Amino acid sequence: MIDGCAASQIHSPDFRYSDCLDKGNYASNSTYYTNLNQVLSSLSSNTEIDYGFYNFSYGKSPDKVYSLGLCRGDVKPDICRSCVNNATNLLPLFSQDLITLLDSKRVQAAAGGSLRKFAAGNATAPNNQTLYSVVQCTPDLSDQDCSDCLTGAMGEIPNCCDGKQGGRVIKPSCNLRFEVGLFYDATADNASSPSLSPPPPPVPSVSPPASNNTPAAKGKESNKSQTVIIVVLIISFVVLIIISFCIYLRVRKPKEKPQSESVDEFRSGESFQLGFGTIKVATDDFSDANKLGQGGFGVVYKVNLTLSITLKRII
Repeated sequence: MIDGCAASQIHSPDFRYSDCLDKGNYASNSTYYTNLNQVLSSLSSNTEIDYGFYNFSYGKSPDKVYSLGLCRGDVKPDICRSCVNNATNLLPLFSQDLITLLDSKRVQAAAGGSLRKFAAGNATAPNNQTLYSVVQCTPDLSDQDCSDCLTGAMGEIPNCCDGKQGGRVIKPSCNLRFEVGLFYDATADNASSPSLSPPPPPVPSVSPPASNNTPAAKGKESNKSQTVIIVVLIISFVVLIIISFCIYLRVRKPKEKPQSESVDEFRSGESFQLGFGTIKVATDDFSDANKLGQGGFGVVYKVNLTLSITLKRII
């Protein structure tokens, strides 16, 4: 393991990248892992070296671990020691924090609805550096297929972006991206930052009743609300059309003239004439029952036509 440092002042540094030529294949409870931690501790705790070069080894072959640390020649000893200390601490933590963040976003994206499977968020690493990530699946994937696709994308990180402060993996049905700078709309953060500390071992307990506040349940409630709104809008639109049609028919229908006006017009016609046959029928053959009276010009009869009028029979 080689550690190179250069700094101008003591401050909380940002992680840039790491590069392991041969990561090896070892378990967390192996002898090699124990020796590796011992070497890192020796690098960060040594206060005697003041010339900027660290060279340590620990253990026995085949599990022996070697380490080198080198600061730029013009860097002061206290700044060099601080740089080496930060490098040994940040080296194993950045990737662990990144995977924790990406895994939480994978779960959120997979639980999205049928229109969008997307999650964005950030987390703060132990050195106060903020990690930002976005994961997304095509919405035609099922929850499980989305989760599997993103898990596969996360598995590609060691091949392309391991130890880097930013990277992107793009697959046909899903993709992910992470950076140490904000690269997406901050309002897209749909969850609080996950805890970066390793979760404690699960404690056996009685499972609580299922909650209806899961993302899937919220998605169903949202779809139900949208359906109700659409139905109400359709009914309102149909009612509005019916009312408009009734108003149109009422405006279009010609107004009937009052009967009194028709009677007046009928009575005031100076050239009104009826045939004798019509008059005979209307008076029931000049029946005495329809006789109203008799004047100097003749007998007056009541006539029953469409309108009630009076006629005089000139004798």
